[in-house]
Amino acid sequence: RDMINYGLPVAIASNYNPGSCPCGDMKFMMALCCLKMKMFPEEVINGATINGAFAMDVDGSLGSITVGKVANVFITKEVPSYEFLPYSFSTPLVDTVILNGKII
Repeated sequence: RDMINYGLPVAIASNYNPGSCPCGDMKFMMALCCLKMKMFPEEVINGATINGAFAMDVDGSLGSITVGKVANVFITKEVPSYEFLPYSFSTPLVDTVILNGKII
């Protein structure tokens, strides 16, 4: 929380590996950040998308829905607001996945 309060961008990832973090579920990571790091839903969504892309130096092509960037997005089932995403970490919300501009 202090890092964000000082204006630093925070990226969120799962560090998925069999040794120390056998969970690659980003919705769970987002929920943990809200609950344990006191982040707001919009901060968590930024951390999992555009800030994560900046951290990996791929922000020119990924991380946001922008003309000219790769169309990797998901469409959810109806939700009451974006704030519902990190708090519903066990609810299957994804309806459609689009990778490289193609529905899969």
